[in-house]
Amino acid sequence: MNKNIVITIVLACFFVAFPFFLLKDGNKQLFSSQPVTQDNRPTIDLMKDCIVFIGDERLEKCDWRSLMHCDRIYNLSQSQNTIKDEYNRLDYLFGDVHPSQVVLMLGLRDLMNKIPVNQVYADFVQYVETLQSRYPQTEIIVLPILPVDYNMPVVYNSLKEKNIDAFNLLVKLYALEKGLSYVSMANDLKGTGGNLRREYSQGDGLSFSEAAYYVMKDRLSAYLRLY
Repeated sequence: MNKNIVITIVLACFFVAFPFFLLKDGNKQLFSSQPVTQDNRPTIDLMKDCIVFIGDERLEKCDWRSLMHCDRIYNLSQSQNTIKDEYNRLDYLFGDVHPSQVVLMLGLRDLMNKIPVNQVYADFVQYVETLQSRYPQTEIIVLPILPVDYNMPVVYNSLKEKNIDAFNLLVKLYALEKGLSYVSMANDLKGTGGNLRREYSQGDGLSFSEAAYYVMKDRLSAYLRLY
């Protein structure tokens, strides 16, 4: 066979097969996201009738738009942000646009910083009330702090299960009292000893595997207005 023909066939096979290395189950890689700042947030036009995710790196690392198959989703989460960090971003994050829904998962970094549970809860309430006062038509969907692996050093030295459980209970009761949607999903990811199940971890005690995000997708789908 002519050498040039062989090279052409090899290259053709490569370019046909290559995209499949970038896809999982026909979807884009779930791990993505560029930190959202005042300078690079989505434009106002792109945010009409949108669904916004706000949280720390556990939400930030997922490409929620691809996972949920909805181009109105914007992931404005920021790695290592505390609730007060998010409060300070409210002035520029949405502008004059009222998102259709906001999905919140906040409080993990606050507890890792040794802030008392009651103070973290008070900060959460202040954030939600401010969000509601500025965007009264926006539906707020609250997620609990999800399990971690307490056996890992980065977690063992900074987090206690009782504090996460106490905060989650306070937030759940607040959401029920105020008519907010609360998505119970912590037990879906929890294994023995209250730890994050191994198949849902990337091994550092905090970061989720893709399998964890698919569990979250299944639980969230019933709450999001995707169409």
